Amino acid sequence: PAHQRRENRSVNTRHSRVIHHEPRRASYAAKVFYKGKTVEKEEKGGAGPKGYHIPGLVNVNGWESLPPTVAAQRVQRSAYPDAYAKHEGQAREILSALSGVDVTIDESEPGSAVCSIGASDGSTVEATGDMKAVLETANTTLGLPYIFGGGGWDGPTGGGQDCSGLTTYAYAQAGIRLPRTARAQWAALRSHEVSPSEIQPGDLIFESWGRLGSEVSHVGMYIGDGKMIEASRGASRTKISDARLSGPQTAGIARVPENFTQ
Repeated sequence: PAHQRRENRSVNTRHSRVIHHEPRRASYAAKVFYKGKTVEKEEKGGAGPKGYHIPGLVNVNGWESLPPTVAAQRVQRSAYPDAYAKHEGQAREILSALSGVDVTIDESEPGSAVCSIGASDGSTVEATGDMKAVLETANTTLGLPYIFGGGGWDGPTGGGQDCSGLTTYAYAQAGIRLPRTARAQWAALRSHEVSPSEIQPGDLIFESWGRLGSEVSHVGMYIGDGKMIEASRGASRTKISDARLSGPQTAGIARVPENFTQ
């Protein structure tokens, strides 16, 4: 009947609208979750006054080293904080499918995972042996306070470390004793410079930020998937950042030889 055909068309139209708008909703929700949102206009019963920033994940101190379910609760502030845990396995499967990174879960330690490391060309590189130990050691220092002159071959000192304290400690676990300062590391390793297209996990990224003129003043370690770990003076802690592989501050990228000695 005509009225049934009209009703079916109406239902199909509503359904297509839901399908059409759903990706936008998911994209918007993900963006707000990660970056937060600044209130553009004050509304009765709203989140806050105009200009108030609703915190996102990046506003949670030390979020990179938190178990995913804990980090999610810090943002969402749910009345049921344990509810996220039951979805973690499925979330990791989705992450693996979308990112191409193989994520496996350590069932004995909820909230943990072992991920393969992505190369700069998008392929997957698995860190093994000494390099795996270097990267794992570096990751154990995430969230530590930045202390100028802190850290060294034996690990953080005074509860913290600086940029070259991080790299010397990490590489000491592979039996490699790097020079203690970023400037000295670059001087020793610049003959082993690699291009951004050749970068691999464990390579060191050297930068000059102006405090010493054109001299190297900072070093970070590439960990794969376009990321680096660094003891950041600006952030006052050790953190994971987007790898800065080019720009006016870039002095160069160097690979530490397997049997390097200073």
